[in-house]
Amino acid sequence: MPDTHVRERMIELCPRNFTDTEWSFSPTDISATLLQELTAVYNNVTVLELCIPRVWPRSFSTCTIGTMLHNYLCESPSLVRLKCFSGAILLEHLDVYCRARYTDLALGPDRSWSSRAGLTSKIKCQKKQVWACRNLRSLEVEVHSHECERLIWPVQSRILFGYIATVCPNLEKLDLKVPSHCLQHTRRTQLHIQLAGGLCLLSKMEYLRTLKVERGAGSDRDERNGIQKFDLSWITSSELDREKHRTQRRQAVAQWTQKLEIERQLEESYVFSTETWHRQRRMDDVQEEKLQESLQTLGLLSEVKKVVESMDSPGFRCFPSLERLSFGGAFEQRPADEINRIFPRWYQGG
Repeated sequence: MPDTHVRERMIELCPRNFTDTEWSFSPTDISATLLQELTAVYNNVTVLELCIPRVWPRSFSTCTIGTMLHNYLCESPSLVRLKCFSGAILLEHLDVYCRARYTDLALGPDRSWSSRAGLTSKIKCQKKQVWACRNLRSLEVEVHSHECERLIWPVQSRILFGYIATVCPNLEKLDLKVPSHCLQHTRRTQLHIQLAGGLCLLSKMEYLRTLKVERGAGSDRDERNGIQKFDLSWITSSELDREKHRTQRRQAVAQWTQKLEIERQLEESYVFSTETWHRQRRMDDVQEEKLQESLQTLGLLSEVKKVVESMDSPGFRCFPSLERLSFGGAFEQRPADEINRIFPRWYQGG
């Protein structure tokens, strides 16, 4: 489509003011050229909303705009708010060091997936871009995964939580949804909020006030679904049960010994690209170097272990600004109330 036609289409879709910093689209209107025009010509957008009515069967556009949306975020340093529940970001774009393949570490280093077509014991990741929106304050998105490893393992949750905490440290609102089913794959998907899933990687986000996580398959029938109270009590633990849950967390981490050793072997077995993503044109070298260093441990269980151990240190502050929390409830509420909703007084587990 010629540039003039793209501009005309943009004006038609957003007629209020062509120089506005707030834009709303239906995913059915999104094209690669449209987003490219938005980044190249009017890259001062601060608020972007992608909206489409909820219908069944869901529009295939939900599953297909992920790459375009990722590329847009990599070129949008001014973005402050993104709302995209009718389109999805793709986990594979966030997996900077190709660790989504570290599925069930209990399988050992001779993994069944290593013999699949196209996969070898030596992997060199393609260069990947990283979102440029460091000052993003509100992120409301659905998360999908379309590659061979679907969103069902703890490592993929670690990648998601770790990426957001590192790349978007100034978030005030984070709302993540995982569909029970994806049009690309009928297999059920799920986010893990147990310790091994790495939710604690978000804990040092200084400005986060609202956290909402809809975990996908199974959570509507059994919200606990294998979750123990010590997996979440660190968010708002009272003095009364802090020592009990601290001991339980230590015991849980102690059971990771074999998995951590397998993870170490996997790290030694794979060759990663030394330049993992394209240089960000709008970041100075110091910022880029610091970001790259922070992302080097993305997805690793060993990094989660460090954070869990740091919870016992005197200076540890978990979610210092958190006011509202939801793990699938009808609405967000005070963190202590949400934990008590999931684990009522009569609950004896964990």
